[in-house]
Parts: sequence; structure tokens; C-alpha cells
Amino acid sequence: MTSEPEMIFKILILGENCSGKECVLRRFVENKFIKTNLLATIGIDFRAKTLNINNQEIKLKIWNAAGQESFRKIATQYYKEADGIVIIYDVTDEISYEKIRDWAEQILSNTQQEKISMVLLGNKCDMESRTVTEDMGNKLSEELKICYFETSALTGQGIKEAFEKLTKDIMKKREMKKIFETYFEDDASYHKYISLLFQNLKDKKFPFNDMKKSKKDLIKNMENNINNLINYIKELKVKENKEEEDV
Repeated sequence: MTSEPEMIFKILILGENCSGKECVLRRFVENKFIKTNLLATIGIDFRAKTLNINNQEIKLKIWNAAGQESFRKIATQYYKEADGIVIIYDVTDEISYEKIRDWAEQILSNTQQEKISMVLLGNKCDMESRTVTEDMGNKLSEELKICYFETSALTGQGIKEAFEKLTKDIMKKREMKKIFETYFEDDASYHKYISLLFQNLKDKKFPFNDMKKSKKDLIKNMENNINNLINYIKELKVKENKEEEDV
């Protein structure tokens, strides 16, 4: 009898048409290359796969959204429920690369940045006709502050690693949320302190000041220093209560 997964994450795949999204999805789920570039995804395609991460069974429910402009409104309906997003461009098509910023803007307009996890994939890296270099992909990922992977649905390069990285990031965010929920009575309070943590990024007394270059660095260090985070939350709440008493 198959055991129930310990967690279920909803993943959305986005990118321009013919960037190889369906091929990447099929390679990840079925571990084989299926040439589908002659048939573009219409609307939303769904598949599922279970991963074992840190001895935990994690089920990924994955939606591949069509890249055509006419179907983008359909994709936005899935944003708010998504735990993670995979953004894909074709390294042989510079237009698909340039369009990534539009996709990122749409994502941030429909999600809460601190809640969503994302990875960027430069697909078809096996092609000799590539026009988008790996350096261009790295620069874009730095700009968007998300991890970048060079992938090939043909060879399988980078695809498993990308989905595993995304899954681990979502797991960390779930762990962080549980910690915050332990100390805060509602979602508004949770988001208030998340924002306050970001505002204190340059505070010399901030316990994570050894990694204060960006929000990405802050989040990474917070995840690796859970005890420090808890102590800092307590300090913030004590300070807040004292200020209320002084009023």
C-alpha cells in the first residue's frame, strides 16, 4: 500500500511558448525525452510526482501554463495557490529570455514575494545554436534574486536538481512559517514582522548582519540560523510591548 505524502506542494511552470516547458515537465516526471515542440500547450497541463527529500515524502502537483498571451489570464488564477514557480526560457530564442522580466513582474503582481519560491531555467542548453549565454542567465537570475539552472530536456541536465532545489526552498519557507505562527496570533502579524525583518537589514545590531547584501541573503541566513531568528523575534516583541507601555 502506498503511503500518503507528508507534504503536498503546488508548482506552476511559466514561460513563452516553445521554450520546452512540456518537455522539461515530462523529463522530470517520466525521466524520458518526449518531443512535444510541434504541439504547444493549450490552457493548463497537469502532472504529479513524489520526491523523497530529507526522508520525507513530498508530492508535487505541477501545472504547466500555456505561454500564449490569450491564456495568461488563466495562469494568474493559479498564482495565489502556488507554493513554487518554475520560469523557463529557451537559450536559442533571445525573445523568450527577454520576456522573463514580464513573467517575473506578473508573478510579483499576483503573489506575496516572501511566500513564493522560484527557480529560473535556461532550457535547451544542449543546442549548439544557442544565442543566450550562461552568463546572461546568471545575470538575469541575480537581477531577479532567484536560482538559475542550465537545463536540457533531451539529456536531463539540471532538471531534477532544479525541482529538488525548489522543493527544498518551499520546505524551508513552511518551516519558517511554522516558527512565526508559534509567536504571532494572525497572518497580519506574521507579515508585519517579515517586513520588519527586511527593514532591519542594515541594522548593525541585526543578528544576521554578516549577510546583509540582499533579501535573498537575509532569507538564506535566517533559514540557517533558526535559533537566532527566534531570539530576534522575541526581542522585537519585547521592544514592541515596552513601547506600548510607555505610551
